[in-house]
Amino acid sequence: MTVENFRLVGGMSRIYRCAKTEPLSAVTEPETEAECIILQQTGLVVDLRSDMERDDELGKEWMDRFGFQTPLDVAAGDVIPSSLEKRVMRIDVQPRARIMEYISKSWLSPSQKAMSPMLALFNPDALHEIRMEYLNERGLAGLNEAIMESGGADLCLALREMTKHLENTDSSIVFHCVQGKDRTGVLSMLCQSILGMSEEEIIEEYFKSEVMRNPSVAVKRVAAKGRFDKRKFNGAPRESMIATLAFIKSKHSSICPGYLDSIRFDKSW
Repeated sequence: MTVENFRLVGGMSRIYRCAKTEPLSAVTEPETEAECIILQQTGLVVDLRSDMERDDELGKEWMDRFGFQTPLDVAAGDVIPSSLEKRVMRIDVQPRARIMEYISKSWLSPSQKAMSPMLALFNPDALHEIRMEYLNERGLAGLNEAIMESGGADLCLALREMTKHLENTDSSIVFHCVQGKDRTGVLSMLCQSILGMSEEEIIEEYFKSEVMRNPSVAVKRVAAKGRFDKRKFNGAPRESMIATLAFIKSKHSSICPGYLDSIRFDKSW
């Protein structure tokens, strides 16, 4: 496979997931690459990354090759054009500022919360270090929690656009982030929950990213203070999804309808 972690989402017939798509620009014989054949049958690509994580030049190369329209940057509340074919929608479900705000609001101690406004003004580096310490301590499960609780509106947007696409076309959908396991794993979990798949099936789907990942991305170096400790976020162990599902149930009673109702992916739309 040219694109890492590329696969059909478990239990789905037209929804695929993967890591970053820029490697498609280097394919010399697209008719022999499985993901290229699938992309020729794809009508919607949902890119969950931030601007700084993309290479627009390489992205344009593969989009032009497979006949996709100019990518559309969207966020919750935007009016989405009605075109339904060969679209690339870019929805940043993990903006750094929003994740940091969630950490301050939800994880800091009362005394740290009281100090936050002053630190933000006079020592923002110290505030950032405090936030990152909490995030690194909680690891993948904490990151999933922060994405879901702070990015619910954008996750809802992705789910709605995917639903409309499936209802109105016969073409497939591909969604992805950088490694195809965290943001992609959250969206995959929501899709599977909507279809009524069991927690065991969801956990095993998530764990496939651990099995399929490139061993070369393993990280051993200790992160500097205030930096993202990649050792804590490497891979896709079952325990991380187990903890994520437990958090959702504790706060929302269930994924579907509990959490999905909270983000307005419900009968109202």
